[in-house]
Amino acid sequence: MSGWPGVNWVWLAAVDSTNAMAERLQEAWLADAEAVLPPTLICADTQWAGRGRHGRSWQSPRGGLYASFVSWVGVEALPWLPLAAGVAVLLGVRRLLPSLGRVLKWPNDLEVEQRKLGGVLCSSRIQGDRAWAVAGFGVNVLGAPALPGDPRQATSLAQLGFGGTLEEAREAILETFVTQFPVLLANPESLRRTWLAASIHGPGDRLRLKTTTGPVEGQFLGLSRQGMLELRAGDRIISLASGEVE
Repeated sequence: MSGWPGVNWVWLAAVDSTNAMAERLQEAWLADAEAVLPPTLICADTQWAGRGRHGRSWQSPRGGLYASFVSWVGVEALPWLPLAAGVAVLLGVRRLLPSLGRVLKWPNDLEVEQRKLGGVLCSSRIQGDRAWAVAGFGVNVLGAPALPGDPRQATSLAQLGFGGTLEEAREAILETFVTQFPVLLANPESLRRTWLAASIHGPGDRLRLKTTTGPVEGQFLGLSRQGMLELRAGDRIISLASGEVE
């Protein structure tokens, strides 16, 4: 693409998961020590095994945007990966719905009045002082499919007032993501401020998070300078790198 210098674009009619496809590409390139894979955007019209957080499935019928961006990043950028991906998706969505305000739910779901609009799933594989990073994301454009295993309802860009086509939505969101994601990763303090300004969580909000070591509760304080969620629990301040807000 002329606007994306040095970026590959792979478009598939259907795939099990764009993240799974990205991981297969990683394996193939890592098996060849001489090969170099440029940043690559993988998109699909539909997925039959789309991935959500904590092993959930992501319903992926026609009418939505499903993509994964594969790139090398420095290991120092890995803590910021989920936040940068969420903000990059939001910036693209705001090109279509400029009035969209605070919709980022920790760490990177897009939620409007407790209805899910989009989600992000990141992974990485460290190799020396850098890592393969995969940022997969989905946005409901024309329809709002069910969320298996999730009590929330879904919403879509169309339900929120977007009157354009699927192609217009894809172009705006993908172009914004590819161009802004590297910029956000390279400027963590600016990223932190942008995320906080778009977050649905306000200072003092009571949050309950599901983590790998059990539930954690506390009052939302913000983000640390390292990009971690900070909660106050009694006299303690808890810093979390991951978790799902229940």
